[in-house]
Parts: sequence; structure tokens; C-alpha cells
Amino acid sequence: QTPAVKLKKGENYLTSGFNVEWSSTEIKNAGSYTVTVTADNTNTYDDLATPTKKFWILKANSALSNTPAVIDGFTWDGEEHNLVKTAPTVSFGTVEYSLDQQNWSSSAPKAKDTGTYSVYYRVQGTDNWNGIASTKIGDVVVNGQDITATAPTAVDELKYTGVAQNLIAAGTVTEGQGTMKYRLGASGAWSTTLPQATNAGNYTVQWMVEAAEGYNDIAATNVAVSIAAVAPTVSKATGATGLTYNKNAQALLSAAATASLNAPVKYQISTDGGNTWGAATAYANVKGTNAGTYKIKAIVEAGGNFLAAAGDAIDVTIAQKQAAAPAAIAGLVYNKNAQALITAGEEGIVLYSFNGGAWTTSIDDIKGTNAGDYNVQYNVEDANYKAVAATAISNVKIAKISGIVVAVAIVAAIVGGILWNNFGGSNSAAADASSVEVSVEASAEDSAVESTEAASVEEAAVEDSASEASSN
Repeated sequence: QTPAVKLKKGENYLTSGFNVEWSSTEIKNAGSYTVTVTADNTNTYDDLATPTKKFWILKANSALSNTPAVIDGFTWDGEEHNLVKTAPTVSFGTVEYSLDQQNWSSSAPKAKDTGTYSVYYRVQGTDNWNGIASTKIGDVVVNGQDITATAPTAVDELKYTGVAQNLIAAGTVTEGQGTMKYRLGASGAWSTTLPQATNAGNYTVQWMVEAAEGYNDIAATNVAVSIAAVAPTVSKATGATGLTYNKNAQALLSAAATASLNAPVKYQISTDGGNTWGAATAYANVKGTNAGTYKIKAIVEAGGNFLAAAGDAIDVTIAQKQAAAPAAIAGLVYNKNAQALITAGEEGIVLYSFNGGAWTTSIDDIKGTNAGDYNVQYNVEDANYKAVAATAISNVKIAKISGIVVAVAIVAAIVGGILWNNFGGSNSAAADASSVEVSVEASAEDSAVESTEAASVEEAAVEDSASEASSN
């Protein structure tokens, strides 16, 4: 475009008589220009100056002349849709579109997949006009179709079996709409494999549907599942046989019990016929010391994968021991001293009574001095030994000194006197012989015998003395 030039002199405008020279052959783009006016040689206005003027063409502003708009949201149908319903109209420049304000195109954007799309436009500025900055036209929501699915369900009445079990029955998804996935707990990777568990307890299984193109995902949903503990079958243990009390703890079992599902087995012992039971213990600790009948049952304690369970009780007996019996000491003969009368029975177990006295476990005082029979009894009352009622110990006695010993002494005295006399001894030898003293302690019943023997000795001595006197 070429601007018009007018010259003013006074109150009058000159329209001729001058020449115009422009600094550019094309006065079009924004920028600065000059125009020079010179007088025409034929101009009668010889006093016209030669002015030069500078002028500018300013940048235009690109202006929006309408209200742009996006289309309404739509449901996915597998087809692309233009997202702009009313395109922007501007005075200068080219409208460009973007869905991310990074990538721009002069073509209106389109969309097919589900999601929310924000549509922007702009006009880039040039040397001749100012552009329009990125401006949002609006949002377009492409809705997915709802998936047709059947939710998975918990497997009912699961019980511990010792092996992994599926926790849920699989759900279903209409073909082509998506894929159902699962996981155990609220974290971790998703999988199309059904979750499993082995141990008793409470579990949470999550499921979701990863949608195919054009469908809406189904968000994670919980399913509660339980595996119940079970009562295992417990066998009877095998009791030991042939046990007899020996003062030591003895193993009461010869073979362990077993339980199904490899449940851990412990044992309880009762010593009162099953009225009360001791604490659960390991196989190695099932022992008894005292004589009696033990009831033993194998058990599984409640906890973890198992409910409490027990096998049938068995009876195991530790028989009473036969206590060693005391006995009379044989061959005791009166010797003026106190003598032990019996050998001891089972130490600390056998009780003794001497001559009807109090019962005691000691034989230290069971002694006798005089010849004769003694009354010693014993019994056994200890629960670990076979009972023995009060029983007299036979042949407890101290014998008298034998009469032969007395006779030998008498004969020796007589013979000694005769020999003395025959070999020239004095007559007083007979008197000495007759006065030989033989000391014998005897019981009352032996006194007559001893007196008689003494009288006979005296008489014999007198007779011998008389004979010897007569022959002299």
C-alpha cells in the first residue's frame, strides 16, 4: 500500500508542483519508512523546501472474532471424532491446535480412545502482527463402555489340608472387553492366576479388570477368604512293658504316637486315673519313677493350622518291687556281749519291731545278750514295694554254751589231780582238784544240771582221797 502525501503551505494544501520519493518501493510490512518531497522544476513555488519525513507502519494484533468451542463428550465407538466444533476465527495468522501444548498442528485434533482431552489453540506472531498465546478451548471426555463381568467368589468351607488351595472361584469377563486379574493382599503384582494359600488363617484376595480399548477398567475389589484349622487324627502311643520300680525315672513309652497332616504331637500324663493331667510334654520326657499305673495320651495342642485333638489314653504300669527281707543271723552263741540278731532288709523301706516295741527302719538296736529266743517282726508299707504285713522273723535266738565244754573242764581237773598224786604229789592234790572252779553262766533251767555236776565232782574227789589214804 502507498500512503497519500499532502503538502500544506499556510492554510492551503498543495496537490501538485512537487515530486514524492519513498524509501521503499513497497510500503507494506510493519516497520519504519521515509518519504522525501522535492519541488517540481515547473513549480512556480520556487521557495518550496525539500522536506524528508519518517513514518512507521505498526504491528497489527491478531484478534479473535468468534467463540471457539469443542464438541460434547461421547462414548467410545471405535471411530475417530473431531474434537473442535467451532474453530477460532482470527484477524491475522494461522490457528494451530494442540492437546498437550507441546505439539501443534493447523489441523483440528481428533480422538478415538477413552480419556479426557484438553484442546488448545494459538496464533503465532510475525513481524507484522502479534500472535495469540496458547488458549484452552475446552475439555472433551471420551467415555469407555462399561465391562460386563461376573465377580469372583470365595471358596466356601476351606480347611487346612497341608497343601496349597485356590482361595477363590474365577470371575468372568465378556470376551473382548478386558482381562480379569488377581493378587493376594493389597499389594504386589497382578496375575491371571488364581491366588492360593496353604496355612489356616484369614486372607484378602483382590481382583480387577484391565479393560480392553474402549472399555472402562474395573477397579480393585476385595474378597475375604478363610482357611479353617482342623482337628487332626491322633494315634495311641505304645506303652513300655515289664517295668519294675528301681528308684530311677524310666521311659513309659516304647514308640511314639502319630498325627495326621504331620501335626506336632505332645503327651500328657495322669497319675490319678485320668482325673487330672499334667502339662503337655515331648516324647523324651514321658517318664515315671514311682510304682503305679500311669495314663498317657498323645495330644495336638490348638494353634496355627490345628484344633486341639487327642488320641485314646493308654495305661502303663511300673510294678512294685519286692523288698529284700531281713533274716535271723544264724549260729549265735552266748558270749556275755550284746550281739546283732538279724541282717537288714531293703534299706530305708523295711520296718522292724523288737520285742513288741515301736516300728523303725533301723536295726542298730535289735541286739541280744542272753541265750534264748527273740521276738523280731518286720513289715513293708512303702507304695513302691509289695506290701508285707507284720511278719515274725524265724529263728532269732542266741544259743546257750554247750554242756560238753563243762564236762571237759571237770574231767581235766580230775585227771590232773590223779596224775599229780600218782607221781608223788601230796594228798592235798585231791583237795586242790576238788576245789577247781568251773564258772558257767546258765539260765534258770540249767541251774540244776550245773549243781548236780558240781556235787558229782566233789564226791568223786572225796572218794579218791579216801582210797588213796587207805592204800597208804
